[in-house]
Amino acid sequence: AELTTSLIQSDDRSPVFRLGSGRFGNALEFDGKGDFLKTNWPGVFGSQPVTVSFWVKPKGHSNFAGIVSWGTGKTITAESNQWKLVITPEQASPLGQLFRCSWGTSKRLDIPVTIPRDEWTHLAVVYTGESSGKKPALHFYINGIEHLPATQKIPTPPRRPADLATAQNLMFGHPHDWPEDDPTFYHSFYRGSLDEVFIIEGALTQEQITRLYQENTYKP
Repeated sequence: AELTTSLIQSDDRSPVFRLGSGRFGNALEFDGKGDFLKTNWPGVFGSQPVTVSFWVKPKGHSNFAGIVSWGTGKTITAESNQWKLVITPEQASPLGQLFRCSWGTSKRLDIPVTIPRDEWTHLAVVYTGESSGKKPALHFYINGIEHLPATQKIPTPPRRPADLATAQNLMFGHPHDWPEDDPTFYHSFYRGSLDEVFIIEGALTQEQITRLYQENTYKP
């Protein structure tokens, strides 16, 4: 099926004004006040390997910026039916800012990261399909270099929601599991630019991640 997208905006500006200079070509700019992009794709669930990579250029004060997410939303209790990537604010952890891959509120792995504002940074995470053993099932990359999580905990892979009608399709710019009546809801919209998002149903190698970072190309 063809992938379609819809831009949800916080004001009535023309979408063309949300296009800016990207790392490669143009990039989409989010204002952090309510902008996000939703699609018609349900995402990847279960133990199927998946790779997500993208370029970010944050602006202003950092928050729990939702970058990529899909699955059951509008409740933070349905934690094993969702999949999301977020960048946390510096003040939220003794380790400082984190690049986090999460299966909800408690099932997650992350790495410390310092993402400069107004500069492009390439981030990627690879889920190998493993859910047990000593080796982390998630591999994180910053600008093409792998960084291992501080913990060796292996998250349980997200299950496919029993009722897909209640699930959120792939979206960019907000971690959809925060309910609208939660006071942190409006502090979780991403503010900055997003460019060259790759979502690949497979576990990419170090070499393939490096090629995405350097050349913006993917070769199976």
